[in-house]
Amino acid sequence: MSTDGAVAARLAALLRLAFLRPVLLPQLLLDAEDDTVSLVAACSFFGMLLRCAQSAPLLRCLLQFLVTTVPSAEARVAASRLSVAAASAIDDVSGAGGDKLWLVLARHFCCADARVCVAALQLFGAALDTHCEDVLLELCLLPLLRFGDAVASLAPAPAPA
Repeated sequence: MSTDGAVAARLAALLRLAFLRPVLLPQLLLDAEDDTVSLVAACSFFGMLLRCAQSAPLLRCLLQFLVTTVPSAEARVAASRLSVAAASAIDDVSGAGGDKLWLVLARHFCCADARVCVAALQLFGAALDTHCEDVLLELCLLPLLRFGDAVASLAPAPAPA
């Protein structure tokens, strides 16, 4: 790895550890009814980061963050009642029983507040505009395949010959 590549990889790791997990993630996990302004700002900011990322390590870091597993809502509520150290320990666990971050954000598509819906859709648009095969597979194709299985299971069985 070249010196520039090593520096870019270290900066991406620093971004993930010092900003994405401790600062941006809690804002993205807010309930739309609790704090609409913070949720819209977080979605918009993360979408801007995705659109402006130029280096491969930075883009990889941002896209990995989008598809990481986050703790379930129950674990987040329990963590909010604990000390800061205990809450960060729960956040470090890769979400036993949790959802992927993009699934949590996708729930905002049907939000009563149009600003939250638009911000979440723009964030997904920015992620899809990266044309990363893994992201396209995760965000688009896998849910369609699951839906296709459900539709196929509802189809009548072929008549015996």
